[in-house]
Amino acid sequence: MTNIRLDCRVMSNIKNENLISLLNAVIDRELDKDVSQVNTSLVEECIDLVLKLEQEENSDFRVFVPLITSDEFLKRIAPENKGWFKRLNVFARAAVVAAIVATGTITVNATVKAITDYDILGELNKKIVSIFSNDKYEKLEDNTYVQSENEDFEQVSENADEPLENENKAANKNAGSTQASNNTSFEEKTESGVIKDFGKRPNKVVIPSVPSGVELPQEAGKTLVGVYLDSSNMKTNYIYGETFSYDGLELYRVYSDGSRRELDYSSCDRTANIDTTKTGNYVVKLVYLNTVVEIDVTVRPNEETRYSEICTNGEYEYLLTDEGAYITAYSGNEDNIVLDSVDSKPVVSIENGVFEGRNIKAFSSTSLRKVGAGAFANCTKLKTVDIPNVSVVENRAFEKTAVENIKLSSNTKSIGDYAFNGCEALKKINLGGNVETIGRLAFNECYLLEDVYGSQNIRRVGDFAFYDDSEMTVDSPLDRLCYVGDYAFAYCNTVVINDIDHMEHIGDGAFMMCYNIISVHITSNIKSVSYSAFKGARIKELTVDGGVERIEDYAFMSTMITALKLPNSVKYIGDYAFYTSRLTSVSGAEYVEEIGTLAFYPGKKLHMNVLYGSKMHNYANENSISYTAHDKNGNILPPEEEL
Repeated sequence: MTNIRLDCRVMSNIKNENLISLLNAVIDRELDKDVSQVNTSLVEECIDLVLKLEQEENSDFRVFVPLITSDEFLKRIAPENKGWFKRLNVFARAAVVAAIVATGTITVNATVKAITDYDILGELNKKIVSIFSNDKYEKLEDNTYVQSENEDFEQVSENADEPLENENKAANKNAGSTQASNNTSFEEKTESGVIKDFGKRPNKVVIPSVPSGVELPQEAGKTLVGVYLDSSNMKTNYIYGETFSYDGLELYRVYSDGSRRELDYSSCDRTANIDTTKTGNYVVKLVYLNTVVEIDVTVRPNEETRYSEICTNGEYEYLLTDEGAYITAYSGNEDNIVLDSVDSKPVVSIENGVFEGRNIKAFSSTSLRKVGAGAFANCTKLKTVDIPNVSVVENRAFEKTAVENIKLSSNTKSIGDYAFNGCEALKKINLGGNVETIGRLAFNECYLLEDVYGSQNIRRVGDFAFYDDSEMTVDSPLDRLCYVGDYAFAYCNTVVINDIDHMEHIGDGAFMMCYNIISVHITSNIKSVSYSAFKGARIKELTVDGGVERIEDYAFMSTMITALKLPNSVKYIGDYAFYTSRLTSVSGAEYVEEIGTLAFYPGKKLHMNVLYGSKMHNYANENSISYTAHDKNGNILPPEEEL
């Protein structure tokens, strides 16, 4: 392709209406092509620029246009590339499109000149002067220029929902035996209670140690001689996530005559809480006067390990159960780990944060069944993972590792939040065939992910789960999907879904820029089609059932829909909801109460069938869209009768 000989120079005094005419001409040219030949990315960008230009002041402007081939330009405007192009202001972006057109589309330029009497591409070359010294722009490594950070420009968020970098980090590191006494915190309360007789043998009686000269409390001639404790009804063995509590604890003051008075634990200074996110042995303390009461408490990963003991072999700390060992801490420095057993016991689980941030390059285990939260997170050198029998992958398990290929067990039912988030080298994953739930951001920004196997039973996909995985394909049509979170498949340009039907939830931007969705059926289960849900998707057929009440902003903008029939249950149609140039006929929505700005593209091809006097009727009139009006009985009204 011929180079664009515009160098890095400035275009000035080009009016907005001229650019708008050019962009509309590009849109019309593309949409006149066969569907398979349409450059949807270019159409999407042109429409977006038209919308923005229409809102800008009609004033002169300046912009850099880089020296680059048109093929590279087309890559720059593709939605999945959110670098310098998305940071340019609207005029700069329009100029890039103009430069693309200049490479070989004389007919478009001629069309614009005929319409506007303005040779935009000729003027583009004439009005260029060099301003390399202008500090409002910065030079990038590829010799292109963008506006400097301190200038006003549209900032495009690359991750609307980016996770906190240090989330759970402290809780997951060095998960070994821990004593709570070093971090004991106390709360002072006032004592309360009533006198009771001994009902059973005391679990523990502690004699108070009182400083010299200080008398023990007396009551009706009785002297305090100790504190009675019974923790047999108090939970002392916890598993991850359970809330620590003193409920069930029996605590009394014991007097010299053998009587006792109930002592409310909240009236004592005491250990306020323990960390139930990591494995450990703790000692909680209650203090009354100078009497210290201690209670042993443990925290373990799950029900199977609730009463297990912490063991060690010098390299690993682990919990030993009937089914095998749960690894809780690692103190070695190996970079290639084979972990099938410890001390002749099969390893069945790697618990939270065990290897987080280490320089491991390879890991394998044939006995392993569970990978805990953050177990390998931030192991940036971990490239090879062989865990064929793993059935549980918890939150952040492999986040930001260099893993390339992974296979899970057929027993795997779900993938945790952030499980493979930011794994930029991941190319293939076999889910085992029975995964039903993919957590939020589970495969977010796995840019090289190409093949997802065992996908046939996926039902729920969380927010941003596959966000920006533009090369991803799946081995099934995902026809069991019922819940798709915000931006879950946004910019998944190559994933083939075919038909979307019987959904229970479709989040904002859920299928934005998905090119391989053939048809969409919105059932009455969904009352509102979310913001940008199918924006830029190449949908050819759309069915909307009665009961659907709202079509939110941009919901079906830039799709390939040609005919649209909306149910009369629809009450709201948002801004640019159906702003697509291929739409030729619209009917229904006779009782809609609100229609947003440019909800429909006001092209010459569009014709509406409207109820006389309705909001749709008014919209067609206000936007110069051709229409046929009918009365409530369906009788067509000739134009003269409308008056």
